[in-house]
Amino acid sequence: MNRPDPAWAPGLNSKKTLYILTGCVFLAVGLAGWIFPLMHGTLFVVIGLVILTTHSKRVRNWVDRFMDRHPRIKRRYEAWREKAAGQGRRWF
Repeated sequence: MNRPDPAWAPGLNSKKTLYILTGCVFLAVGLAGWIFPLMHGTLFVVIGLVILTTHSKRVRNWVDRFMDRHPRIKRRYEAWREKAAGQGRRWF
């Protein structure tokens, strides 16, 4: 059977796949943290979304639509991001 070479197939990048898998794992742990009170789930969900939005166009579009529907959250996020960008230059 002729299968396409994974290196040739468009959109199959091992590093991107690893990031998406890592983001999904963080999301799953975060959801489990909301169900089971052993860990703080919100932190893991946020980390998972941050990882996924940088590497998945579909998740980025979903987050953008969510932010458009919730302007108060969007304003807080943008204020936090500006503050973090200013402080991040000192750390890296």
